[in-house]
Amino acid sequence: MELRQQAEGNLDYDGFTTLMKRLLYAAWGDEWGVFTADAPSGTESEQVDFPVITYLLKFLRPGQVGKSAREIKARQRFIDYRPDANGTEAQAVTIYGQVMDAEVVFEIWEESNIKTEALAKKFRDFMTIYGGYFKSQGLRNIHFLMMNDQPENGRFRDIAVCRKLIYQIQFEELTEVPSDVFRIIDTAKNNQLKLDESQ
Repeated sequence: MELRQQAEGNLDYDGFTTLMKRLLYAAWGDEWGVFTADAPSGTESEQVDFPVITYLLKFLRPGQVGKSAREIKARQRFIDYRPDANGTEAQAVTIYGQVMDAEVVFEIWEESNIKTEALAKKFRDFMTIYGGYFKSQGLRNIHFLMMNDQPENGRFRDIAVCRKLIYQIQFEELTEVPSDVFRIIDTAKNNQLKLDESQ
């Protein structure tokens, strides 16, 4: 079994979108617009600060590994040893990982068709430019699937123009299981038994 000091080089969905946000502002400047999980709010275009890029995890399923197999359950990846709360004794932590296939939707919201098309192209360029960096940080794969003008939430069609870009992304979710997890479960069961007996 391979031993590693820490779980480096893995991005899950949250890590990916957090890194994307940092890169967008670093590449385009602080004033370019807004990158958020929430669609624009307000009923008038004057109430919304454009441009806005939203993101949404459309679906998630066990990832394809090899030509036809899917990783249908998390598997042990490695064991890490970390100091306990006192910093004296090393505690084993087993790291489980599962490859996931996801479809992520990015929606470009702008005030006009011309501005929306321009930002959609700029965004696709951004994803191409930084695709290798995302992979170097732990994303397994990222592929552009399609673009259309049908937003997930049509409530804002009257105040803004939208382009929906769909990407297929593969990443690995890691779960840390402390060595004393069964002790924690036993303690919880014993406490429940004592509570039941006292009633």
